[in-house]
Amino acid sequence: MPASTPKNEQLEHIKTHLGNQFHLSTKQIDDMLPSFIVALRNHMENLETAQRKGTITEIKHTSHTIKGALLNLGLAEAAQLALEIEQLSKTGAGTEKFPEIIGQMKTLLTPLFD
Repeated sequence: MPASTPKNEQLEHIKTHLGNQFHLSTKQIDDMLPSFIVALRNHMENLETAQRKGTITEIKHTSHTIKGALLNLGLAEAAQLALEIEQLSKTGAGTEKFPEIIGQMKTLLTPLFD
């Protein structure tokens, strides 16, 4: 899903994915989606904090958590970026790329957080 995707389109994509993948009713999705988005925003804030502090273990753990959340929501493009951060944090190489990759994830996810 491209960075310019409006919030409504992203939400519809997520709702369709949750309905198809997990066989959830519209009511179930509408009830749980706001808390999923809040949790995802909190995880992103934690990732940014860990990146600023340079705590590789926390970056690895948080990016793994974010990757799973994004995959569950059907947001594969952002999940791929989280995977990239996770893999880089495991090797310790390429950590200078973290700010750019996190920025790309934020660009993709910002419409959901507004």
